[in-house]
Amino acid sequence: MEEKIQLPPRSEYSVTAENVTLRLMLDRETVIVTDDELMRLITMHTHAYAELFICTEGSITLITQNGEVRLSAGELAIIPAELPHYKAAVNNDGTWYSVGILPIRRHSRGCRNLYRSIAGLCYADEVSIIRRRQDICRAVADIAVSEYPTDSCIPALDMMRLLLKLGESDTIRRTASEPPPSGGEINRIAQLEHILDAHFTHDLTIEATAAQLFISPRQLTRIVKQRYGMTLHRTLLKKRVTAAARLLRESNIFAEKVGFDVGFKSKSCFYRAFREEYGMTPLEYRVHALEHREHGCDKEDEK
Repeated sequence: MEEKIQLPPRSEYSVTAENVTLRLMLDRETVIVTDDELMRLITMHTHAYAELFICTEGSITLITQNGEVRLSAGELAIIPAELPHYKAAVNNDGTWYSVGILPIRRHSRGCRNLYRSIAGLCYADEVSIIRRRQDICRAVADIAVSEYPTDSCIPALDMMRLLLKLGESDTIRRTASEPPPSGGEINRIAQLEHILDAHFTHDLTIEATAAQLFISPRQLTRIVKQRYGMTLHRTLLKKRVTAAARLLRESNIFAEKVGFDVGFKSKSCFYRAFREEYGMTPLEYRVHALEHREHGCDKEDEK
């Protein structure tokens, strides 16, 4: 059966209370594929926003730059902003959901500091793990599958309540770094990352993407250059080839089809972009990766 990637539609909600605006980003459904190995599609990356993962059944394993995090049913993990990690749970036999969380500080006098409690989770130095909280897992799962219109504040309001509850909990360890300053820049960067992660296989243009962010193409060009150090076109190409490299390493999908799956329109475009990034063709890369893996296994056997 032919493998197929269906990118998840995404929805955003926001709510403002006291000195914080909370933006909530939801995947309406998980990525649908016919081959389990394609769940490893997205390579190691970072966000300007935090990601909250919950496990509702079985168990899942998340991989971050600082190591693996294993969650069982009723457990949560918050991967803080800017911590490199993989998008999806790997080697999983469980049911899980993830939501993006972005708190934005507002300058307001005479109010409670709600931002501090939420930012302590979202901008920590390490992953926050919450054990044995079936109640919160169920509540987050309900938010993740909610079908409110995007102009509703209810999902974001419900999430704010849960985050404040977690922020006051003694069951997690928080080693918060200094949260970033308030302002619209980090908000736009988070939304941009959200769009690129969801649609890097599509032909995104500066004009269309800028329109989604309600900014000018010139502003978007500056933000992309500042965040990624390259143009939007080059950023999309890099996301595609890194996703392709992971599929080549971890699946048996034909190399040419891998290129089409990650968004290239022709074999020649795929091979040219891949060679520019890795210095070899996709087929050579797959052979090299296989030989490297077998060599590593042999060394383990010798031990």
